[in-house]
Amino acid sequence: YGFTYDWEANSYRVVIADGAMDVGRTSLLPGEGLWVCAVESGTLIVEPPVYASAQAAQQQEEPQHDGWTIPIVARAADCTDLSSLAGVTGTEASWQVYNPPSVPDSVDVYFVGSGDRRLAHDLRSGTSGSFCWDFVVSTDIRDAEVAVSLPDLSEVPGDLSLILEDRDASRAMYARTMTSYMFRSSNDGPTERHFRLSVAPRNDRGLVISTALAHPTGAAVRLAYSVSRPCSVSIGILNIAGRLIKRLCTEQVVPEGTNMHTWDLRSEGGSRVPGGLYLVSIEAKAENGQRVRSIVPATVMLR
Repeated sequence: YGFTYDWEANSYRVVIADGAMDVGRTSLLPGEGLWVCAVESGTLIVEPPVYASAQAAQQQEEPQHDGWTIPIVARAADCTDLSSLAGVTGTEASWQVYNPPSVPDSVDVYFVGSGDRRLAHDLRSGTSGSFCWDFVVSTDIRDAEVAVSLPDLSEVPGDLSLILEDRDASRAMYARTMTSYMFRSSNDGPTERHFRLSVAPRNDRGLVISTALAHPTGAAVRLAYSVSRPCSVSIGILNIAGRLIKRLCTEQVVPEGTNMHTWDLRSEGGSRVPGGLYLVSIEAKAENGQRVRSIVPATVMLR
């Protein structure tokens, strides 16, 4: 395999001899160069097929395989990394491809392999069970919005749950309902952000919020609630007219069972709220898009 550079997308594209996993092109187009990684000394001879046109080079037989793949895309400014792929092979063999070298003023995605190897493709053996990939998004573009997305999950079986975790920000999201995840690069130098993609069989039970209680303690209100399955929750404090006073969390992934949150009796602006009756809004969203909501009264008493 090797990588050619797409100057329009500002991204590498993989070119691979064996297209069985449908992970890239199997030939070079006229005028293209190729980056290859030499793992031992020797002589490299490249004899790609000759096509009459670029269109003919794209008209290749659709490969068949039992595995599935997840492209991971990062964008910053006008640069993109389109060459990173996680997945499973559907066989007993794994497939790992070295990451090409980064170029100046670009964004790069790479998986962390054994021995700290940087990988562009990390396809694990097997077809079922739980899988986990650690990857890094790096860029030397300063003070830029970086968008991380999983643009095509169509190959991943529907009974699998996908969670994307930003390990540096301690935030987890359901990948199937996520459009993209944004963070801002540093203004002081190159930025590296560490992520984890987890895939596991999901629970098919419906989502329910139960036993939601708001308990005043004098200096705070402690909220306890139970959910019937892992989900993401957004919790807000409303006044009696329904206006938002304070947002406690937004799409925070929580486990099945009882969860706790604390309101410090302050508004979004940081000021202490007056005594009276308030409402706690709990909105939960499952990975399949199901949403449920619960409203709990909370009384604030001034000392």
